Amino acid sequence: MSDDNRSDDTRTPPNKPDDHKKPGFDALIEDVFGLNLRGLKTIWALIRNPSDVFDAARHEHWQNRFTPSIRLYFSLIALTVFFQFIWAGPHSYMRDAFREQFILIQDLPNFGRFDVDRATDLAIDAYLLISPIIVGAFMLLTACCLFIWGKGTGFVTRIRLFFAAMVPFTVVNFFFTIATTHASPDKGILIAAIAFTTMLIVNMVTAYRGLKTVHTGSARFWKSLLYSVVVIFAFILLGTLSQIIVGIWASLQIVNQDLAMIAIEGIVRT
Repeated sequence: MSDDNRSDDTRTPPNKPDDHKKPGFDALIEDVFGLNLRGLKTIWALIRNPSDVFDAARHEHWQNRFTPSIRLYFSLIALTVFFQFIWAGPHSYMRDAFREQFILIQDLPNFGRFDVDRATDLAIDAYLLISPIIVGAFMLLTACCLFIWGKGTGFVTRIRLFFAAMVPFTVVNFFFTIATTHASPDKGILIAAIAFTTMLIVNMVTAYRGLKTVHTGSARFWKSLLYSVVVIFAFILLGTLSQIIVGIWASLQIVNQDLAMIAIEGIVRT
């Protein structure tokens, strides 16, 4: 059989673009934080003209222009937690808040004295891990129940829009979180108050600008305000609850460890 009559499967495939291009810095950023250049462009679009991203969220693949908002939100949260973990210094606002909580817990019935510093270290590690999960899960639930995005907006689109509007808020939260981490305890409270006021405004402005193709007039204003208040309230409430739950858990862990060590020492002595 001649070469011309062979099956097409045996022919040399045509030249294709190189699918094995070496990964660059963009790929490294995506590997570490889940962010890439498209993600950064999406953040900028949500700051510059959020209605473009809001419109794209109503299409299955985001018009092949933007990074999905849920992925972007959790990438920013991961970035925030990473730097919180790195910069949670011995005199930071977060550490001082947990220490004060543990001093109060020691005075509760059924709680003896325990090592506050050990409990603080344990609580911070647990808080940085658990808090984003609790907040993210509750925000998903809230997104399903908030009907401000226009008539006929489906379940999935509501979630997309909810998290898209949260992205600028999360960026602002990142910078304030880092500032709070480095601040002394007395300045930390002031920074936190300024942060929540700023984030309330950022949230509302983002939602207001993003909804311009769906709502007009006072309806657009009140729906944007409702969105911002719900997000900020949930953010503060869940953060506080996470801190309390983690604080009690860490206290019990340290107390149980101390009791176990006492029991072991007693066994060894006998």
